[in-house]
Amino acid sequence: MISGLERDGIFVTPDVVHYIECTISKSKSKATQDIRKLDTTLEKLERRYRRPVILWFITKEEPTAEQKSIAQKTNNPVRILSLNNFISTIFDAAEYLHLRGTYNFGSVRDPLEGQGGGGAHEDAAPTRDRSTLSYINTELADMMDRERNWNSGSITKELKKGKRFVVLGQYGVGKSMSLRDIFQRLDKEYRNDKINIFPLYINLRDHDGQTEPVEVLERHARLIGYPVDRAYELVRAWRGGFVVLMLDGFDELATIGWASKVSKLQSIRYRSMEIIRRFIKQSPPRMGIIISGRTNYFDSMKELVVSLGISSNFRRLSIDDFQPQQVEQYLRSYKIESQIPDWLPSRPLLLGYLIAKKVISELPDSNTDPAEGWNLLISEIAKREADIDAGVTAENVKMIMGKLASKARTFTSNLGPITDQDLSQAFEDVVGYAPDDRGISIIQRLPGLGFSNEDGARHFIDENLASAAKAAEVARYVVDPFNHSFGVEVDKWGQCLRPLGSRMLRNIITSSQYQINKGRWETAVDTALKKNFT
Repeated sequence: MISGLERDGIFVTPDVVHYIECTISKSKSKATQDIRKLDTTLEKLERRYRRPVILWFITKEEPTAEQKSIAQKTNNPVRILSLNNFISTIFDAAEYLHLRGTYNFGSVRDPLEGQGGGGAHEDAAPTRDRSTLSYINTELADMMDRERNWNSGSITKELKKGKRFVVLGQYGVGKSMSLRDIFQRLDKEYRNDKINIFPLYINLRDHDGQTEPVEVLERHARLIGYPVDRAYELVRAWRGGFVVLMLDGFDELATIGWASKVSKLQSIRYRSMEIIRRFIKQSPPRMGIIISGRTNYFDSMKELVVSLGISSNFRRLSIDDFQPQQVEQYLRSYKIESQIPDWLPSRPLLLGYLIAKKVISELPDSNTDPAEGWNLLISEIAKREADIDAGVTAENVKMIMGKLASKARTFTSNLGPITDQDLSQAFEDVVGYAPDDRGISIIQRLPGLGFSNEDGARHFIDENLASAAKAAEVARYVVDPFNHSFGVEVDKWGQCLRPLGSRMLRNIITSSQYQINKGRWETAVDTALKKNFT
């Protein structure tokens, strides 16, 4: 209160005083009243604080011509701005949104990108604008309320209110695509002056070893090309509550320096999530937050809640494979109108691979061989995992998956269980050394594995993927039956390959890659029989 009148805001800094009046009204009378208060109070503030005073008149939307005219007729200069333009004096959100839009969104990748050139690493400069990739509207199930479903539109609406979410899903179901769609919705609303908060989208894979949010934001600014000397503005915007915080890919984080110090993978996972816990703790309480990652990364929901540090106000959402109509819509976006084969996977990532390699469009529907399709898919999946976690080759990843799939054949279920020790041993057998920081990240997020209880054991939940991995492993055995690394698994194989795996094995060993002759087959069979394998 000054001179018996209420003032909206007076902010005293070491060099200057900022006096602010703000309004949601567009009326002439309200503008006249507020601007007169500004004009007639300046001298009183200068005498009280003995420093210059800046007068601000802030409107919710862009100031009208009438409001600007009133401000121009005052004795003292009044700066008149919309709320978003005023915020831009603290942080240039428009520049951030432009630069962020040209950088990768998590694992979003155009399946046609780099075709003809041997493929492209998803962090390479895109040959096509990824921001234009079609998004197929996907329902997300509420894991806390099974009768409720969400989509990117309803999630966006709640994020603006300060609600918080964790989005979970298996590999390739479109988690990053959903978050990118939410980003674009918020971006559009901000640019149209409908909201005064903007999306801050961080790929967690870019921030291994970082434990302080300020460090993450500074590196994030450098990565997207935001001026380094202004990186503090990102911190200012986040602490001020001007953002919706989007953290994509918790399963891609690695804790640097702990691989040899902690024996339990659960302890390593907890340490890896430290940066997320600190982001949540240090964010303003009314800030909207959305976090995403693979369902199979943690052993249980209880571990997820503890490791991420989330409270009951976080809604846990699950995203699943496409429904048949969504598959058709996805294919139409790539101008594919042919009949959909029964074996075709309904996972967006896998569909994209088949489109890129022209498996869908070139093979007649009647002759489409699921074994040929899955042989391609297992290689592409391994390549993607190697791209995400640089340090091992795609062939390494494929062999690790094959060893684990063979391990699963020793059980009645043919799908597991797979223990933490099995994961580490498979990595060491293939790569030649115990898993390091990045290696631990790889084995904990392997595609197709999921937990079934809280004992830490994993099972293959994607039977086709398991069959593909098993067939590739048997093919390697046929090529080199005396390799000691196959001994234990072959001795204990108790389950046959399923039909898909058998057809894949036939295709692999008769391909030009191996050129297996009858003698090689006989050697492999004889060696297996000597190991009491029947």
